Amino acid sequence: MNRPTTAFTLLLVSILLAGCGESAGPSTDATVADRSTREVVRIGSLDDPVYSLTRVGQLVALPDGGVLSTHGSEGLIRRFDTDGQLVYAVGGMGEGPGEFQGLGATTVLGDAIAAADFRTGLVSLFDLASGDHIESFRVDLSGTDFDGRSLSVSAALAPDTFVAWPSTPSRLVASGEITTIDFLLIDRDGRPLDTLPSIQRGNGQWAISFPGGGGAYTAQPFGDETLWQIHRGGEMTLIDREVVDSEAPVVVVSRLTADGDTLWSTNLRYDPQPIFDAEVDSIIDAATPENPPGNRTRSDYAEGWRASLYRPAHRPGAERVVVGEGGRVWVGGAPRAETTRWWVLSPEGELLHTVEVPSSLTVMAAAGDRVWAVEYDELRVPYVVGLEVEAP
Repeated sequence: MNRPTTAFTLLLVSILLAGCGESAGPSTDATVADRSTREVVRIGSLDDPVYSLTRVGQLVALPDGGVLSTHGSEGLIRRFDTDGQLVYAVGGMGEGPGEFQGLGATTVLGDAIAAADFRTGLVSLFDLASGDHIESFRVDLSGTDFDGRSLSVSAALAPDTFVAWPSTPSRLVASGEITTIDFLLIDRDGRPLDTLPSIQRGNGQWAISFPGGGGAYTAQPFGDETLWQIHRGGEMTLIDREVVDSEAPVVVVSRLTADGDTLWSTNLRYDPQPIFDAEVDSIIDAATPENPPGNRTRSDYAEGWRASLYRPAHRPGAERVVVGEGGRVWVGGAPRAETTRWWVLSPEGELLHTVEVPSSLTVMAAAGDRVWAVEYDELRVPYVVGLEVEAP
């Protein structure tokens, strides 16, 4: 099966390490202050080789107001200070110490940066202050599996604790043979320590298959599957955004322990945004290859995409979750004409306020009232943008 190029943005949720609260907060749908943002930093350039960026995979907000950005096509991790000045760039493509073939989740563990390579299984540590390479080591997973499926390291939770997840062929997801997202905690030697709560995949996989073989898969553009983040210690923040045809729909934000117990749960009401036929037509056209392989036609693909499209009563109420440095939870709603409304919750689940962010920006990290996002211009050149949340 082949993955098509699509015009819509695929929602990526990755492991992010942040502090988390320990007390439970009540559910709320109270009306709170709506705050705005102002741009204070913009990083990127068309022609400056120092600040010209490739596609951004991840942003990690730093306590000092700076940010880390990762760039998979280069295998690079860049650190910028609070004013957007480059402090250093580490990594690079290769097989040597501190190099990557498949740069994955990058986390900050105290005074060190930990970056996992999803292709080689290596974990590399760098000094946060200087960028100096500390060590690289391989987590041995040769003797460990999950229900017969091989494992790969996805992120470091601590110097000796890692999250691994099993191989998940998309054809098995599309066929319904794999219905959950599963996680395993392992130590540096690859020994299983514990499992984390499984998450139902829901309406996330968009796939077509043809009689006799062949097909394609990608993410449902209007998928309402659960969003998730994993924290230090294995706690999880979940966003239940299943679309229910209601006059007062909600998304449910929950904090779970590593054992699956609920610490708190908060309901967030939202105004449903419609899905237009013209938008659906545009998405299907973009997902359909210009020159289909084999003896298939564009009509074959278009009909397959349309038949397998999940189209709920309206857009899901949330499209992204970011857990900021310090434990605040940012939940991004469906984009509107010019802005996206974000709910900001305390580490204990209390709704603090909402924030309006330009719809062209994809918020990826936060620390206090500093928010970091990515924006692509008309040439698909990426820029890292720092925003400050305005005081009421």
